[in-house]
Amino acid sequence: MFSAAEESPKYVLGLDLGSASLGWALVALNETNNPTSVICTGVRIFEPGVDGTALEIQEGKDKSKAVERRTARLQRRQLRRRAYRQGKLFQLLQQHGLLPHAESSKPLTPSEDRDAVLTAFDQQIYQKWRTSSPAFDFAQLPLYQLRKIALDHKLEPYELGRTIYHFSQRRGFKSNRKEGRKESDKELGAVKTGIAELEKKMKTVDARTLGEYFAGLDPHQVGQNVRRRWTARKMYEDEFSEIWKNQANYYPELLNQNLRREISHWLFYQRPIAAQSHLIGKCELEGNNHRRAAWATLEAQRFRILQKVNDLKIIYPGNPDAQPLTPEERKLVFDVLDSEGDQTFAKLRTQLKLDKKSEFNLERGDEKRLRGNRTNKTMISVFGEQWNAFSDEEQKQVVEDWRTSESEDSLVRRGIEHWGLDEIAAQKWADSKPEDGHCALSRRAISRLLPLMFDGMSFKESETKIYGNRFSGGVALDKLPPLHVHRKINNSEEVENLLTKLRLGSIRNPAVERGLTELRKVVNSIVREYGKPYEIRVELARELKKPRKERESATKQNRTRQKEREKTKANLLRECGIQNPSRADIEKALLYEECGGICPYTGRSIFLSNLFGEHPQFDVEHIIPLSRYPDDSFQNKTLCWHEENRNIKRNKTPFEAYSKDTARWEEMQVRIKAWKQGNPGKLKRFMLRSEDELEEFTTRQMNDTRYASVLACRLLESLYGGRDEATPIGTRQAIYASSGAVTATLRRMWGLEAILREAIPSNNGQSKGKPRTDHRHHAIDAIAIALTRQRAIQAMARSASLDRRLEQDSRAFRSIPSPWPNFIESIRPHIEHLIVSHRPEHKMSGALHDETNYGRPYKHNGKSTVNVRKPVTGLSASDIEKIVDSAVQSAVRQKAAELNGDLTQCESAQNWPSLPSSDGKVIPIKRVRIRKVMTPTPIASGPRERQVALANNHHAAIFAKLDGHGKEVRWDSIPVSLYEAMERKRKKMTVIQRAYPEFSEYQFKFSLMNGDIVEILEEGVPLLYRLRSIESNGAFFLLSIRDARMVKEIVTTGDRWRPSADALRKLSCRKVNIDTLGRVHPAND
Repeated sequence: MFSAAEESPKYVLGLDLGSASLGWALVALNETNNPTSVICTGVRIFEPGVDGTALEIQEGKDKSKAVERRTARLQRRQLRRRAYRQGKLFQLLQQHGLLPHAESSKPLTPSEDRDAVLTAFDQQIYQKWRTSSPAFDFAQLPLYQLRKIALDHKLEPYELGRTIYHFSQRRGFKSNRKEGRKESDKELGAVKTGIAELEKKMKTVDARTLGEYFAGLDPHQVGQNVRRRWTARKMYEDEFSEIWKNQANYYPELLNQNLRREISHWLFYQRPIAAQSHLIGKCELEGNNHRRAAWATLEAQRFRILQKVNDLKIIYPGNPDAQPLTPEERKLVFDVLDSEGDQTFAKLRTQLKLDKKSEFNLERGDEKRLRGNRTNKTMISVFGEQWNAFSDEEQKQVVEDWRTSESEDSLVRRGIEHWGLDEIAAQKWADSKPEDGHCALSRRAISRLLPLMFDGMSFKESETKIYGNRFSGGVALDKLPPLHVHRKINNSEEVENLLTKLRLGSIRNPAVERGLTELRKVVNSIVREYGKPYEIRVELARELKKPRKERESATKQNRTRQKEREKTKANLLRECGIQNPSRADIEKALLYEECGGICPYTGRSIFLSNLFGEHPQFDVEHIIPLSRYPDDSFQNKTLCWHEENRNIKRNKTPFEAYSKDTARWEEMQVRIKAWKQGNPGKLKRFMLRSEDELEEFTTRQMNDTRYASVLACRLLESLYGGRDEATPIGTRQAIYASSGAVTATLRRMWGLEAILREAIPSNNGQSKGKPRTDHRHHAIDAIAIALTRQRAIQAMARSASLDRRLEQDSRAFRSIPSPWPNFIESIRPHIEHLIVSHRPEHKMSGALHDETNYGRPYKHNGKSTVNVRKPVTGLSASDIEKIVDSAVQSAVRQKAAELNGDLTQCESAQNWPSLPSSDGKVIPIKRVRIRKVMTPTPIASGPRERQVALANNHHAAIFAKLDGHGKEVRWDSIPVSLYEAMERKRKKMTVIQRAYPEFSEYQFKFSLMNGDIVEILEEGVPLLYRLRSIESNGAFFLLSIRDARMVKEIVTTGDRWRPSADALRKLSCRKVNIDTLGRVHPAND
């Protein structure tokens, strides 16, 4: 280490940033800026900002840590709002004599009153109908029968009130215009498909209303269930109107319009979507007072057009030099794009009267068209000549009305009453969808840039002229700024403006945010210790440019796919009449062509008529479920019959869903392999058989790393006032983003990987590459990144140009010299003695207990026991023997024997165990109660008391037992649950339990939480271990701080070390802290 008195060394800082790790290395430079040695290196490991391990993030199995809390909060909010709405409706019905009052000798709360009234009155209704019409087919609840009768006959006032209240308990799904766009994008068509199926069935039996249809169902028969059906709000609204209309004939004074409006409000009112404007990012050029412009605005559309038009050049035949457009040509292209929308390059050639053999510079890649003003095109198609007659302000207001309206009906009214549209045009206006997303700039910034861009200046030139050079000229800071603005700090506004200028003001990816937070800590520690780096290099997950043949092949494939999409688009217009098919429509049609019109899972025939339209019968389905692997690409999609998707395939891989039915599994494979256009990548997804095989498809962490590296560069720029640091002779680039492929090649060719392979036992099976079972491989990466300078890259480029066999033959790089003499030998000590730093996790957060509430425990065979409900399909042989009811147990046991123990077949074949009811009907058994040995903990008190299983332990307190002379003879540990720790905090006690219960001869030593570090001595050698978890018996699951293996792998190999507290005493254990730079300090707990 360098002391403050010594001159700071000139060095390059290499950073390897991941979603759960940060490797760093300092490489010294000489006077000519050539590397001479490694000063120091380190690794910082941290829990990702999302719920999941690094591997789970890589596999796409992670989720936001706020998901469960947010979901629970949403459920509480919905329950609270529903209870409030129902309470108001109940009071209103009582006030008008449509519901009785409870008869009770003691005061009741509103909810108790409502429950008492409904329970008693429902029993009266049941007895009345059972007595008066015993022969009537009364298979369904009396309330549905009442709803049916109310359409044609008179109901008693209380019966009518109970019927109305029933609507508030189940009132159907209602979307809005904005949600509709979102659902279309995410293919959430299951709701609408279910509603369409239900409407079709209602028409089949001539049911006028939903209640009339449900009244004729028998829920004990297969396919006649009332629950678990998608219903629409409009079904209930129409039924309410029909019932009110008929009953008003019998009670004209009571059922007046004022009462109808009040009841309808409490029945069907739905809150509008909460404003999301505060979530829109800040403008990168104008600062915090200006939000980003929506792409659907006219300004953003024209800004996007001018970006492309001003970069557009023509390549004439025989002249390889691209020529910029003349002012006249530029205006012509802009006018066409602005008024007619997207244009292909072929059409632009025609407009400019160019030779067919001429090309545009922008069409040499994947682009086949230029995006035009889609908003303007839509408005012209709706308003016609009236659109051009509007002033600029009126046009902007029209677009704002169209873009921000949540209700289709209100937008239609607005178009008719305010903008003079007829009903057809207004409906067309409401049906059209604005473009989603936001530009990186605000309207103010765009309005300042557009005049210059209209004159032909490029976006970058215009930006530099108005706002200056983005890459330099800023204020250089002494340390990296915080990522969040703390309002209590005096300079919070200054920090917020700085973050916006650095384009860091709207980081919404928690994994990236955590990575940048740890990067800031490490870099600031390095700067304090060694001064500012001369250069900083961050690895970007980008591949080295491919050889020409591969680039040509990729371009050809992209063009072929573009032709297929155009052909499909024309086919949809011809066969289905879809004039402007969405991206989702085209994708669905491509999936139809890929599978040859046959559902790969069921073998059912697919036609365009039942694939599109109002009631599609086939879903776009993710082969690997999104919840398991967030791949929404074409490669992970296929078509599936909607019933199969909803009931069988669901959240499973194909193997999990069908492997137990050998015949179906083999038939599915035959169908997929018979596809005319073979797709090996998609076939492999269908064939995945284990969790391990999913690892071959995971790219999530790579993408996160790429995103994090870009943002890291922006953050690091603050040390130099921009990417380019000002010098006496001009500027020099101080921040670089290295290519991952370049880094990997240099690491391999310089022999850096051999260091870890020599230091780690060979039983991990990794004979090639860098061992991923040791966290120190991040330091190896960081050294390679720091050394990936221009000289090495140029050497690789020259070598690659001579030998294009980069992937097959690495001998092309054998001529690359080592950065300095004795390169490997000088680095080896740094890696061998590296101390990995782990971010501690000491926050009191998480679930206090499991979500399940248990009944009061009872003794069974002398053990504390509770009953739990479990689906029949999830029962094991041992579970069957624990079923509480003997009759149910016998039925399930018999069915299990019939199905050879595979009860999962019950659901797929609708072959459930069953018992006869008293009236002779057969009742299927789908869930059972089984006994579970456990001792739940009671929480809360009074009516809110419930029995729960406590969740994680917060810490373990280590106590030393002393003999009569004060000498330690044993260590004991006491686990303290998170619930207990929160109770201690609530009672204003110390969170850490420092007193041993009931005994005075115990002395507190220290506490251990998950992630804490302990140092032990083995044969006099200090070793560092990290606490992974605290066992229920007080033992500790410890891992070496270098061990990067997953817990599952450690358990499988039998390497898990679980010492007791006293075993740690015998190893002279002490608790320590490791700072961000890997230095060990006593914890002084």
